[in-house]
Amino acid sequence: MQKIKRNIPKIMSKKLFVLLLALLMTVSTFGINRRMMEDKTLVGVQASYMLPMGAYANDVNGTIGGGLRGKYFGTNTFAFGFDFGFFAPPINANRLTFVTDSIYQKFLIEDQRLGRVADSVQILDVTGTSQYIPFNISFEFYLPSRSLTNFRPYAGIGLGLNMVNRRYKPVFNTPKYVETGIPTFEQRIQPSSDKGFVSLNPVVGFLWTLDELWNINMDLRYNQLFGGQKGGVLSVHVGVMVDLSFKYVR
Repeated sequence: MQKIKRNIPKIMSKKLFVLLLALLMTVSTFGINRRMMEDKTLVGVQASYMLPMGAYANDVNGTIGGGLRGKYFGTNTFAFGFDFGFFAPPINANRLTFVTDSIYQKFLIEDQRLGRVADSVQILDVTGTSQYIPFNISFEFYLPSRSLTNFRPYAGIGLGLNMVNRRYKPVFNTPKYVETGIPTFEQRIQPSSDKGFVSLNPVVGFLWTLDELWNINMDLRYNQLFGGQKGGVLSVHVGVMVDLSFKYVR
C-alpha cells in the first residue's frame, strides 16, 4: 500500500506532463493557422446561380451569372468580405403578358383623346430584358482549423445594395417615326424600371486553401430586399481566389 502511495506523485507528474504537452501542441497548431490567415487578402472570380424568391419570382426566372469576390482576414477567424455580381434573368411570360395589357390600355386612352379608331394600333409583340446587380459587404466568422488542410466552414451576415433593372420593348404595326422626325406616341412608350434596394444577407459557406496561392470558396447567400421590392434572391457561388500576399521564391 505504501509503495502505491509513493508512486502516485510519479503518475500524476506523468499525466501533468502529457496534459501540458497536448496543450502546447494545440497552441502551436492555432499559432500556425493564425500566421497562415491573419492579415491576408484574397481576391478572385466566381460563377453564380440566382433564384428569385417571393414577389420578385413573379417578374423574372432564375439564371447563371458571375462576379468578383474579396476577403480580408483581420484575424484567423474573422474576415471582412465583399462581392459584386451581375445577372441577366429572363422575364417570365406572366410578367410580359401583364406589361402588354398595360401598354394596350394606354393606347386605348390615347386613341380616344385623338379621336382615332381603337384598333388603329396593334401590339405585335413585347420583349423584355432585366438585370440584377448586387454589391454586398459581409462580416464572416470562420471555425478554427486544427489541421493544415485548411478546410474552413464559415457563417456571416452582411448588407447589400441591389440594382434591379427592367426594359420592355413593344413592337407595333405603325411606322417608327413620322415625317417630322418626332417619335410617335407608340414609340415613346418604352416601359422601364431602374431601382436600387438595400438588402440584409446571411451567408454560410466554406473556404478551402489548396496551397499558399490558390483557394476555393463556395457559399450560399440569401438577399432579403427592402425598400419597395418584396421578396429576395437566393444565390449559390463557387469561385477561385488567390492570396495577394503570396511571394514566389525560386
